[in-house]
Amino acid sequence: WFAPPRCYACGGAGDLGAIDLCAACLGRWPHRADADAPPSLQGVVLHAAFDYREPVSTALRALKFQGDWRAARVLGTLLALRRLDRAAPHAAELPQCLVPIPLHPARLRERGFDQAALLARHIALWSAIPVRRWLRRTRSTTPQTELDGAARRLNVAGAFAATDAARSALARDDIRSIAILDDVVTTGSTAAAAIAALRAAAGAHGRSLDVQCWAVAATAKSTTIPTKITSPT
Repeated sequence: WFAPPRCYACGGAGDLGAIDLCAACLGRWPHRADADAPPSLQGVVLHAAFDYREPVSTALRALKFQGDWRAARVLGTLLALRRLDRAAPHAAELPQCLVPIPLHPARLRERGFDQAALLARHIALWSAIPVRRWLRRTRSTTPQTELDGAARRLNVAGAFAATDAARSALARDDIRSIAILDDVVTTGSTAAAAIAALRAAAGAHGRSLDVQCWAVAATAKSTTIPTKITSPT
């Protein structure tokens, strides 16, 4: 026996189907229309489900700093549904795999979980896009929230490297399109550094790589919202 969904935001009955949210609360969330990526991600298609403002910003902070895994389930599901809906007429627009941007091992030990990996798990459930742990942090960095734009770029420059599994996979010509995943994109510096590491790994074998950037939220536009959500098949 399974309890009926309860809305993550208000605690009332969930009326959207297989997600812990109600239509009234979802209607108040800042749904984002596809928009240009920040300058640091020039040439990369950015797909973010929401603008980074309330109440999405609170949900993301609850996930990252309070370990609220319910937020990962709700936000990951909504990002997956947005991408599936937008790509429906053109399935080729979906990436072949999803690569979450990892925490540094020291930060992972401190936090106890990796928020991007949690989000990726729920996106994969709905989209069937495989998740690949193809990035590693080469050094610890200052939290980006403490820095301005220029300092953010310097902070994460060279902070990522492709894993051995990534280098092996990217040596083959069957991997052409991937999406990196982060919880929030602001200046895009972290995503740009991660993409550079993966493109370098592909370039070492004379191959180009199409990379999208997926995020729950980005820093501002609005669009239509779903009225009913069924379970993934």
